[in-house]
Amino acid sequence: MTTVNRTYKDTVFRSFFREKENFLALAACVTGETFDPSRAQENTAENILFHNYRNDVSYLIGNENFIFYEHQSTWNGNMPVRMLFYLATLYRGIVRRDLIYLEKTAMIPAPRFLAFTTGRKTSRKR
Repeated sequence: MTTVNRTYKDTVFRSFFREKENFLALAACVTGETFDPSRAQENTAENILFHNYRNDVSYLIGNENFIFYEHQSTWNGNMPVRMLFYLATLYRGIVRRDLIYLEKTAMIPAPRFLAFTTGRKTSRKR
């Protein structure tokens, strides 16, 4: 019996775009902007919410941009919710805890999300 790896596309996407040069090239294509590689820091979340969830690849660029890219082999209408979980977890890692209790507003980088889907949308009855 042959076991099929259904995550191979995701693995290839994640491996390729975790490389800073490749990520920034994709970001430039998608946004039309260029980003300084010296200000880009990968910050992909691993094992979120103890369910072994992880975002595919994300970079914090300076203090202004938080860019998230996801790859899906099937359409998922819940990607905005998943990305919210990823974002909240990563913000917890970059915002000092004491800042959220101060009167002054904590400045956080603006998130940019994009999900790439290579499969077809199928209707499912639940």
